[in-house]
Amino acid sequence: MPWIGLRKGCVEEKDIEKYLMENGIHYVRKIELEVQVGDEWVPFLVFEVLGMIEGFAEEMSHTFNCPSLESGPHLVLGEISAKLWDEGAKIIFPDGSQRIIPIYTFDAFLDVRMPTNKVKGLKGQIIIAGNIFDLPLTLEDLAKIEKMGKKYIEKVEKAASVYGVTKILSSEVREKLLEKEKKEIKYEVDYDAGLAIVMVGNKLQTVTIPRLVILLAEEKMYEQIKEVYSSAPDTLKEKLKESLLEYYEFKKANRQEKESLEKLFRDIGIAPN
Repeated sequence: MPWIGLRKGCVEEKDIEKYLMENGIHYVRKIELEVQVGDEWVPFLVFEVLGMIEGFAEEMSHTFNCPSLESGPHLVLGEISAKLWDEGAKIIFPDGSQRIIPIYTFDAFLDVRMPTNKVKGLKGQIIIAGNIFDLPLTLEDLAKIEKMGKKYIEKVEKAASVYGVTKILSSEVREKLLEKEKKEIKYEVDYDAGLAIVMVGNKLQTVTIPRLVILLAEEKMYEQIKEVYSSAPDTLKEKLKESLLEYYEFKKANRQEKESLEKLFRDIGIAPN
């Protein structure tokens, strides 16, 4: 939608709203942003409006004697057919001088709309299966996208590789991904031999099964511990129990880990000391 606005603090907000209403312009929402004009960062109060506003910023700047801003389809910079273009904002000063500043880059290959380094206060967006998501994506966003299909997750991955993970994924999502990466432990258990072959990253090692459950506990892989414990013969279960209780004594000072381990123990029938 088109935008129209004035330098923040130059005019009372209620006066701008009244002026827009008197000119038959209805706004949907207000946005505060800063645009770099030369060496100066100019703050603007911007109104997202319905209809066409081409040329209206010049009238506003003259009326209020303030720098004004307008943006919309008439300020597309570049060829849309090239599938990569900038969206500009026209800044108009009371003396009549004007500057057009690129504030968004639209990538039609990935359906990404990303703020340029000439603007502060705007969020990027990505379109997935016709749905618009603000960037960076949250865990809730990713859960929705995952349900849409694998190809859409791959689209997010491509966007992250092009624009950088921090611009596409929220810190919460990045932390979860690191946690998931950390938990990538693969193993095969030989109950007869009492051993497990474990791969952590690219490192392969053979450990005892009691040692395996401690490795899993370190990564909070409690469901996997339940599987190993339930499949173990009774003699091995005693050894697993001893190892887990020793680990519990070491970790119980941490309230969160203590509660998680106690829940695990309840599930597999172990009573902590």
